[in-house]
Amino acid sequence: MYPTWLQLGLEHEGESVNYLDMTIWHTLGTPVRWHSKLYDKKVAMIEKGLKLNKFPDPASKLSTRCKYGVITSQLHRYTVACTRQPDFVPAAVQLYKTYVEKGYQVQMIDRYFERFIRSHLYGKLAPTTIKQQYRRLVAPRNQ
Repeated sequence: MYPTWLQLGLEHEGESVNYLDMTIWHTLGTPVRWHSKLYDKKVAMIEKGLKLNKFPDPASKLSTRCKYGVITSQLHRYTVACTRQPDFVPAAVQLYKTYVEKGYQVQMIDRYFERFIRSHLYGKLAPTTIKQQYRRLVAPRNQ
């Protein structure tokens, strides 16, 4: 069925499997619970030194809504892919960190994150959770 030059192998080992942009696994119990979180194969490539440009330059001529709207679309993606809040928060903090490091305006970043949390995670997260987690992440480096 497959050509001889195509080497097939397992893409996972153990209790979880990476499928599209998610890692999927289950926990035993009554009932069995399925979980998922974000998976990005590009992370391993970046760790090996590959440079990826995910976002346009903040000074580009794109509209503000276009540049910052990616935050909203990514956060929607994260809420679908992450069945547990402890998996959502680190992904959102990494997105926040990427925007800050790229040179986007922190006030605008905060506005988009807080608006999303108020609209879609009301009662589950405080609107400033991601910003607070980001500050905890970078505070030890600044001391």
